[in-house]
Amino acid sequence: MILRGTVRRVDGGLVVAEMPHVPIGANAIVGSASADVRRIDGRLATLALHAGVDGVRCGDDVAIGAVARVELGTCALGRAIDARGLPIDGKPPLR
Repeated sequence: MILRGTVRRVDGGLVVAEMPHVPIGANAIVGSASADVRRIDGRLATLALHAGVDGVRCGDDVAIGAVARVELGTCALGRAIDARGLPIDGKPPLR
């Protein structure tokens, strides 16, 4: 089951989203970034992103239970990628 929510504010390095019925520690996807639920306050969940909050805006979708996708295969051979599957070698994105 995928729970959906909406970003309400970006507070420093954290994102606050309206997410009813979400457990602490759950993995989330905010736009294209991954995050963890760190705090619950009523219908609001505070999320810590695994990368910076650049590009995250109020109104962005949040999904809990969605699966992050990483392109693998011959396109990744010899490439340097981070834990999110994004290239860190200065070359184009994996396809």
